Amino acid sequence: MPTRSPHIRRLLVIGLFLVVGLVIVGSQTIRLGRDVLWQLDQLSVTSTDNVQWNLVQSEVELMQLQIAVVSAQESRGSLTSLRRRFDVFYSRVHTFRESSSYAQLFQDAGSPDHIAEMVDFLDRWVGVIDGSDANLMASLEDFVSEIKALQPKVRSSSLVAVRVHASQSDARRDAIGQTLAAMVKAALGLAAILVAGVLLLIQMYQRLGRISKEREGVRARLEGMVSSSLDAILTINRSGEIRDFNAAAQELFGYSQAEMLGTPVTQLVQTPADGSDHPRDLVDVLLQAAHQSDIAQKRLALTGRRKSGEPFSAELSLSETYSESQEILVIFLRDISDRVRYENALRRARDEALAGEQAKSHLLTVMSHEMRTPLNGVLGALDLLEHQDLKPDQIRLVDAIRVSGDLLLHHVNDVLELSRLEAEETALNRARFDLERLAQALVDSQQAVARKGNNTLELRSNLNGRQIVFGDVRLVQKAMLNLIGNALKFTRNGEVCIELDRLAGTAEVEIQIIDTGPGIADGDLDRIFDDFVTIDPSFSRMSEGTGLGLAIVKRMVEAMEGRIGVESVEGEGSLFWMRLPLPVVRSPETSPQGGVDSPMALQMDCARILVVEDNEINRMLLASMLRNQGHVVVEAEDGQTGISAAQRQGFDLIFMDISMPGMDGIEAAHQIMRDGPNQTTPIVALTAHAGIEDQDRFMASGFVQVVTKPFTGEDLENAISRWTEYSMGSFLQGTGSNRNSVELLCQTVGDDHVARLLQDVKSDVDHLYDEIKQGMILSGQQKKQIHKLAGSIGVLGLQGSGFLVRLEMGDTEVSEQDLRALDLLRKEVHHLVLNTASRP
Repeated sequence: MPTRSPHIRRLLVIGLFLVVGLVIVGSQTIRLGRDVLWQLDQLSVTSTDNVQWNLVQSEVELMQLQIAVVSAQESRGSLTSLRRRFDVFYSRVHTFRESSSYAQLFQDAGSPDHIAEMVDFLDRWVGVIDGSDANLMASLEDFVSEIKALQPKVRSSSLVAVRVHASQSDARRDAIGQTLAAMVKAALGLAAILVAGVLLLIQMYQRLGRISKEREGVRARLEGMVSSSLDAILTINRSGEIRDFNAAAQELFGYSQAEMLGTPVTQLVQTPADGSDHPRDLVDVLLQAAHQSDIAQKRLALTGRRKSGEPFSAELSLSETYSESQEILVIFLRDISDRVRYENALRRARDEALAGEQAKSHLLTVMSHEMRTPLNGVLGALDLLEHQDLKPDQIRLVDAIRVSGDLLLHHVNDVLELSRLEAEETALNRARFDLERLAQALVDSQQAVARKGNNTLELRSNLNGRQIVFGDVRLVQKAMLNLIGNALKFTRNGEVCIELDRLAGTAEVEIQIIDTGPGIADGDLDRIFDDFVTIDPSFSRMSEGTGLGLAIVKRMVEAMEGRIGVESVEGEGSLFWMRLPLPVVRSPETSPQGGVDSPMALQMDCARILVVEDNEINRMLLASMLRNQGHVVVEAEDGQTGISAAQRQGFDLIFMDISMPGMDGIEAAHQIMRDGPNQTTPIVALTAHAGIEDQDRFMASGFVQVVTKPFTGEDLENAISRWTEYSMGSFLQGTGSNRNSVELLCQTVGDDHVARLLQDVKSDVDHLYDEIKQGMILSGQQKKQIHKLAGSIGVLGLQGSGFLVRLEMGDTEVSEQDLRALDLLRKEVHHLVLNTASRP
C-alpha cells in the first residue's frame, strides 16, 4: 500500500481528533440552544392555568362572595348573585380537592394544607345556600363571620402559591443562566477547534508543499538513476503488462519504447523449464517472489529473450509498490550468461578434479593391492624362515630383508593412509581408554629406537588422575607414535619428552612432543605439514622417508576435531603439540592391562580352520603359520572348492580371500552361510584391499572381521582368539574367557538354565539388531532393552557389555560403526550358543 511520512500521519490523526471534537462540541451547542428556547417559551406562557394562579384566585373569589353577602344584607343585591358567587368558590375549592398537585404544592412548601377546611366550610353552608331565601337571609350574619374566619387560611394558601411561584421562577432563571454559560463555553470550544483546524490545515498545506518538492527531487534523482542504471529495470502491473522501463532494458532486449509499452512481460522473460508462454503462470511466480520477506527469495533465475529470439540467462530481483492504489512490480534484470558460463566451466573443472582424485585413490588402492600381495609372500616367508635353524650370516640376511620389507610396507601404508584421510573415509571409533597408560606403552615400545640414537625418552603427565578419557584410541595412538618416531629420527645424543596436560575449563588434552634435535627453520614451519615435504631433500640427508608422516598426523588430528601446531628454534629443538577433545570419563570401565581394549593373549587349544586362497604361495604361508600355532588346517584353492569343503565338515573359523578367479570370496561366503554345517561359522576376510569403503562392504556382506595383507602371525592369532571357542580375547572382561564364564555358570546353576539364558540373550540381541538396522534410531524402550542386555552379556564374560553401555548412554542416532559392532556381538553370541550346545 502507499506509504506516508510519519509527520503527515501525525497531522492526519490530529485532524481526525479535531473533526470528532467539532462534531461533539457542535452537537452539544445545538442541544443547549434548544434547551434555552424551550425554557424561554415556558417563561412566556401565561400563569392563569397554573396551580399558583388558582390558589390566588380562590382568595379573590372568597372576597367576591363576602361582597355579595354584604350586598344582600343591605338589600343592594339579590340572593341570586350570592348563590352564583358561592357556586364559583365551591367549584374552585373542589378543583383543589380533586387534584393531587395542590397537596404536593403544600407538602413541598412545608405549609399546612387549608383546602380541607375550605371544603368543610362549603359542605356546611351548601344546604343553606340551596335552601329558602328567608332561611338564607336569616343566616347571613353567621355566614359572614365564617367567611371572615376562613379568609386568613385562604390568604395563607395564596401566599404559599406566591412563594412557590417565585422560587420556581428563580430556579428557571438560574437554569437559563447556566444553560447560557454552557452555550458560551461550547461556543468558545467550537471557536478554538475551528481555529486549531485552520492552523492544522495551514500546516498540512505547507508540509504537503515541502513533501511535494522533496518528491519531485526524489523522482528526478530516481529517474536519473534508473536511466543511467546498467541493469534493465521494468515495471509491470498485475496483468503482466509493461508500464515503464529504462534505456538499459531497451538495449538489452532490443525493443523500442513504442514496442515495449503494454507488451506482456512473458514476451521478454520466460521460465527456463520449457520456455512456453504462460502469462498468468509467470506473473504468479513473480508476484509470489515479490511478496517474500526474505531478500534472497526475491531473486529469481529465469530465461530472457531478445527481440531477435536469442535466449539468455537472466537474474531478476523484484520489489512491489503501489501507484494510484494499484500494485506495481518493479523488476531489476541483468544478463548473467557470462557468469553462468564461467560457473559451468568451474563445475566441469571441479568434476574433472574430483574424477582425478577418485582415479588417484583408485590407483593407490589397486597399487596397494598389487604391492601387498607379493609383500605378503615375502614377509610370510620370512616368518617361516625365522623359525628355521639358520646360520648367523643367514640370520643377518633375513633381518636385512625384514627391515627392507617392513620399510616398504610402512611406505605403502603411509600412502594408503593419506588416501583414506583425503577421501574423508576416517570413521571415529570412540571408546574409554587410559591415555597415560597408552602414552607410557608407546614410550616403552620406542626405548630401543631412542637408545639407538643415544637419546633419552620419557613421559611427563600432568593429568592428575584424570587420565581415563573418551576418544578414538587408534587415531590418538597412531598420531602420537608418528610424532614420537619423527622426533627420535631427527634427534641424536639428546632428549625427547612427551608431556600430557589438560587445558583448564575444557574437555581438551594437550599432548606435546619436545625434542632437542636440529630444529626447523622459520621458513619451513608453514609447510611442515604439507604432503611429501622433506626439510632436507639433499643426497646427504640424515633420514629417509616419503614426507607424509606429519601430513597424515595433521589429517588424523583434524578427523578427531582437534588442532596441531609446531614451535621450533633452529639449532635448539622443536615442540609439536596436539590439542584433542578427550573428555574425562568419570566412572571408567575396567580395561585390560595396556590401556586399551586390546585382545588378551590366552592359552589356545587346537581349532579347525578352513583357508580359501587362490594364490598358492600365500595359501602355503598362511597354512604353515596356522599349523605352527597348532591348528588343524584344510586348504582350498578357489571359492567353489572352499564351498565343497565347507559342505563336508564343520569348522571353527574360515579365512576367505576376497579376490579370486571365477567366484570371489563374497559369493563363496554367502553360499557357505546359506546352508550346511558352517552357517554360523565366523568367516574372516583376507584381502589386500585396505580401503575403508572396501572393508565396510566386506563387513556388510557378512564377514566378521577383515585381515589386511600382508599379515603377521600375531594378526592371525588375534583373529582366532576373537572368533573361536578356544580363546575369545576381544570380548573378555577381567582375566577369564567367556567359555570359562559359561562353564562356571553351568556348574553353579545347571546346564539347562544356562542354555535357556543363552537362548534368551541370543533372541534379545537378534531382535535388537533387526530393530536398529531398520531405523538407526534408538527409542527409550530400546535403551532399556540395551541396559538389560548389557547385564546378561557381562555375566557371560563378554566385553560387549562395555559397548552396550556406551550405546545406551550415547545419542539416539546409531552410527554404521555401532551397527557393525552390534552385528559382531550378535555373531559372537550365536557362536557361543552353538559351542555351549555341543559341550559334552
